[in-house]
Amino acid sequence: MLLTELTQILFAQITAPAVATDDLEFSFWKIMFHGGAFAKIVMFVVLALGVFSLYLFFERFFFIKRLTSKTDANFMENIEDFIREGKIESAADYAKKQKLSGRKNSGKRDFKTGTSCF
Repeated sequence: MLLTELTQILFAQITAPAVATDDLEFSFWKIMFHGGAFAKIVMFVVLALGVFSLYLFFERFFFIKRLTSKTDANFMENIEDFIREGKIESAADYAKKQKLSGRKNSGKRDFKTGTSCF
């Protein structure tokens, strides 16, 4: 009890210095249009990187969404059934067939191995 009273007395004696809060307000647009040349360059880079990150996010999102819509919904269940029945080679053939059906053959050939490139 005595300790709490002492801490209240000590904290009551300490006063925070008065700071004008109007000058401490920072916003992106205030720095961009009222800052110096270096601040403008930094803010432009931040803005460009933000736009680029949004582009990457949506590009990857739609790519993954398109990729998942092309694959067989029961792919893993079919592989599991093949493996449980002991048909490992059939499971491998099924996986290769599914892998190749999702790709477009561009007609290019690898001249070192003689196989087509995907």
